[in-house]
Amino acid sequence: MRGVAGDPLVCQNQTASLVCPVTLEEQPEGTLPDIQIAQEAMRFLDGYDTSLDPFFLAVGFNKPHIPLKFPKEYMDLFPDMGLAENYTKPEGLPDIAWNPWEDLRRRDDVKALNVSFPYGPLPLDYQKEVRRAYYAATTYIDDLIGQVLETLEKRDLAKNTIIVLIGDHGWSLGEHQEWAKYSNLKVATNTPLLLRVPVLTELMDHRRMPFRHHNPFNLTTDLLHHRHCAPTEGCVMLPYQQESHQLVELVDLFPTLAQLTGLPVPGSCPSNGSAEILCTEGRSLFSLLDHHSTSEQDDPPPRWTNQSFSQYPRPSLHPKTNSDQPALRDMRYMGYSAHLDHLHYITWLPFDPSTFTSNWTMAVAHELYDLSTDPLEYHNLYNSSDIATNSRFQSILKARFSTTIVS
Repeated sequence: MRGVAGDPLVCQNQTASLVCPVTLEEQPEGTLPDIQIAQEAMRFLDGYDTSLDPFFLAVGFNKPHIPLKFPKEYMDLFPDMGLAENYTKPEGLPDIAWNPWEDLRRRDDVKALNVSFPYGPLPLDYQKEVRRAYYAATTYIDDLIGQVLETLEKRDLAKNTIIVLIGDHGWSLGEHQEWAKYSNLKVATNTPLLLRVPVLTELMDHRRMPFRHHNPFNLTTDLLHHRHCAPTEGCVMLPYQQESHQLVELVDLFPTLAQLTGLPVPGSCPSNGSAEILCTEGRSLFSLLDHHSTSEQDDPPPRWTNQSFSQYPRPSLHPKTNSDQPALRDMRYMGYSAHLDHLHYITWLPFDPSTFTSNWTMAVAHELYDLSTDPLEYHNLYNSSDIATNSRFQSILKARFSTTIVS
C-alpha cells in the first residue's frame, strides 16, 4: 500500500483491509473513534468537580486492533521497519500450536497476496509494511494517551490519581511466522502493565515528574525510540521508571486496586469459584510496588510465587481455517500454559466443550522453552527435558485449571 512517491496510500475499503492509514479530514465527522474517546475523557476531566467523590475513569482505545486504521501521517514516523528477529516457523513447534492467522488472511490486501494455507508466510516486504503500520497505530494511541494525561495534570488531579495502563493481550508481528494473538506463546500473551501510584511509585524523595504531552511529530529520533539523554543533547528527559521482573497477571489488578484505594480485598476463589459472589484469582501487587519504592536496587524482592498462566483452544490436531478462532462447539483441544521463573511450559489436552473439562491423562503435544537462553521461544526443549521437570509442570497446571464448573 505505497504510492509512487513513497507515501502511504489512503485506505479505500476501510473495513476489508489490514493496513489502513486514512486522511482524517475525509473520515465521518472528520475524526476517528479513538480521537473521540480521548476527547470525551478530557471533557470529563475538565468538568470534574473536585469537591465530589473520587472518580473511576476507564478509557478504552480500539487501536492497534485490526484493521490498522489511523491518521496516515503516523506512518511517516517509521520510514524503515525490519522483520521480526525470529520470523520463520520453528521446527519444534507442534502442528496443534500453530496459529494460521486466518483473521488476517480474510483481509482484502492480504488475500490479494495469495499466501498458501496454513504455513505460507507473508511476502517479506509486506511483513515490514504490516509491522510499520502496527507501530504507527500504537504511536497514534500513545499520542492520545499523552493528551489525556496532560489534561489530568492541568486540572491538578494527577497528584492524587492512580493510573493503570494495560493491554488485553499481546500480538505476533511475524514472530514464529505467525500474526495476531491466537496462541499461548509469550509474544501473544505478554501485555503492557504500567502502574503509577501517587508517592508509592515516585522517586525516593517523592519528587513527582509532571505529565507533559509531547507532539510525536516534533520529537527527536532519540526520544521517539526511548533513548535516555541529557537536555543538552537536544531531547527531553524521560520520566523516572522502575521495573519489576516478577511474573504477574491482569487478574492481579482487582485486588491491587482494592488495596490501594482502601477497599476490602476480596478473598481467593475456591475451586468452585462460581459459587462465590465476590472472589479473586489474582494477588495484590502492593508488596512489589512497595518494595520498589522503598528498597535499594540490590535488595531482594518480597516473597512472591513467580508464576503466570494462560490457555487457548484448538479445533483439531492440525491447522484448519478455524484454528485461530474456533467456536465453543468446535473446541476439541485446549492448550494450557504456565510460566514458572525462566521456564515456559505448554501442554495440549483433549477438551470437552459440553463440560468444560480436559483429559489430563492424554496429552497430545507439549512445548517447553527456557527463556533464560531462548527469550524468543524458538527452541522447543520438551523432548530433551527431564521427566521430573515435565511432571512438575503437569501438576502445577492441573492444580490451576482442573476446577469444578458450577452452573
